[in-house]
Amino acid sequence: MKISMTLLIAMLILIFWTPLQAIFATEEPAFKVIEKIDTVEIREISEYWIVEIEIEGSQEEAGNKAFRTLLKYISGENTGSEKIEMTAPVNQQSKQTGEKIEMTAPVNQTQSEEGKFLVSFVLPERFNSRVPPQPKDDRLKLRKIEKSIRAVQEYSGTWSIDNFNENKKILLDTLSRQDRWEISGAVQWSRYDAPFMPWFLRRNEVQVDLREK
Repeated sequence: MKISMTLLIAMLILIFWTPLQAIFATEEPAFKVIEKIDTVEIREISEYWIVEIEIEGSQEEAGNKAFRTLLKYISGENTGSEKIEMTAPVNQQSKQTGEKIEMTAPVNQTQSEEGKFLVSFVLPERFNSRVPPQPKDDRLKLRKIEKSIRAVQEYSGTWSIDNFNENKKILLDTLSRQDRWEISGAVQWSRYDAPFMPWFLRRNEVQVDLREK
């Protein structure tokens, strides 16, 4: 029986998935789940630093455009010439940071500045006790994300906009059916895996900050 190369690779990845997770494990911001509503988790997120850049372009292009510049920063292009380990996730959101979004809003009405996105790397927890080194590239900005409550819809699959929008709608629709929380920030797209990861094994999330009513 002939087995296609794609199927063979997929089978090998599944067999060796646990060892691969250990090898490619990356640090993430600490959190605890305080509530679950259908498929949506309400998480308490610990504080962390990010380095971010504003990118003009389509939602699909923004991450690719930003990646090289962000990578240079953690590779040592900073004032301390400090190499910083890669963490997860890579985050992306429209430039409407901090603007309240109505829970009943259609998914295509959450972006306030057409074609502008903030793309960021999460920095390791060791920087919680000190300020990270400043970027040499003035397009990059450091920002501390304070402890927060966040709604998260996790999904697997490709990084397509259709996939993102489908899960974003699930997130907002789920939140619209409860009375405890209201949205207090921009919807964020978080991707945890490298591009070489097969699409069916990728971990993706749609997130949004909340506050109690």
